[in-house]
Amino acid sequence: MEDKKIKYEDVKIYQAEQLFKMKCEDEVIYDADGKRILLKEEKIIKRIKEIMQPIIDNFIAIGKAAMNIVQPMAKCLLEVSKTMATSKLTKKRFIKLLQSEGIQRNEINKIVENNNEKYTYARLYNSVNEYYKNNTKK
Repeated sequence: MEDKKIKYEDVKIYQAEQLFKMKCEDEVIYDADGKRILLKEEKIIKRIKEIMQPIIDNFIAIGKAAMNIVQPMAKCLLEVSKTMATSKLTKKRFIKLLQSEGIQRNEINKIVENNNEKYTYARLYNSVNEYYKNNTKK
């Protein structure tokens, strides 16, 4: 890469201050006679990478730490949900839970009528979703 030439009038004060803060003295040449700034792009890019690398590494470390915390919790929740989905309910409890979802007694009787399936939380969830899906279309 070749040096980038910038005229003094194209540079704002805060931009020059940023170059000083980056400690790029070796990469920047201020040519007062020619009223321009010469930037050694390759060295500036390398310097920016040096400055940014610890920040990037810290973000990666934060992501890994979050993953190490969230992953076991997600596995635990999955196990609990699988267990709850297949755990049995009594008919009375099943009916009360349907009522708590706002389903009327007549509709519950239609759901429970001629039952051959086990009463489970998974069935409860499916019954409630199916009820609301069928009754919101009307």
